[in-house]
Amino acid sequence: MALEEKLLIVVNPAASKQPALDRAVNIAQAGIYEFSPEIHLLVTVDQSSTDARADNDAVYRDGQWLNAVTQQLQSGGIEPHIRISWSKDWADSILYSAGVLGVSSIVVSHPGKSANRAFSDEFWYLVRNAPIPVSVVQSARAPKGRPVIIAMDLQDQKLSELNKRILTAGQLAARIYGSELHCINAYQDSLNYPDRAKLAELTGIPNERIHLKAGEPYTALHELAEKLDPDLFIVGATRRTGFRAALRGRKLGDILMTIEHDLLVIT
Repeated sequence: MALEEKLLIVVNPAASKQPALDRAVNIAQAGIYEFSPEIHLLVTVDQSSTDARADNDAVYRDGQWLNAVTQQLQSGGIEPHIRISWSKDWADSILYSAGVLGVSSIVVSHPGKSANRAFSDEFWYLVRNAPIPVSVVQSARAPKGRPVIIAMDLQDQKLSELNKRILTAGQLAARIYGSELHCINAYQDSLNYPDRAKLAELTGIPNERIHLKAGEPYTALHELAEKLDPDLFIVGATRRTGFRAALRGRKLGDILMTIEHDLLVIT
């Protein structure tokens, strides 16, 4: 779950489950937040991944459904602001709404590995073009002091600006969740084996909580997820514009298809 004070939670009315809503309620009821975040709901459909045939009952919703969504949040002490979009441009409607509302983070559900659902181009476009953090929620379970894991690619003898933002988000999440902060660095070339001592020095994370893994990032995160069962992974993504922004993102998609945990993407 995102950690900022003003959140935009994306709700897909065609979905039977809403992990992002469940998580917001779980966190609110557990009293994990040190403040009461302002919650905006954006009800919108990703038409690229939705069966929009007229005989699909899931594409029809009524006032009772909307009341149920509102009441679910109210049960956690959250009074949401509701915004509805029927734009065919799912990702752009989210980015536009985030800008208009001035939110500091976007929260979106993804069915993930258990549903065998791929990371759609629209979803990838959203993550790679968002100027603010995007929290991808894949399960309804609330944080319970399980580890928070940040993923870094340390190439230099100092932290990049992106790595600094990842570290700051990890420190905040660990404090709010009451969790240990871990760091993982995946590498593919033994000649570029990460400097464990330098990583510990730069992050302030104890040596025993730094994990160096050979191989692809999604493989490394999957192995660590199996071992530690964390509350949250935090990873970075470089923003792109123009033609390259439309290209499908393989690495983040692979990560989402190999873990069942929350993923906070920092740009």
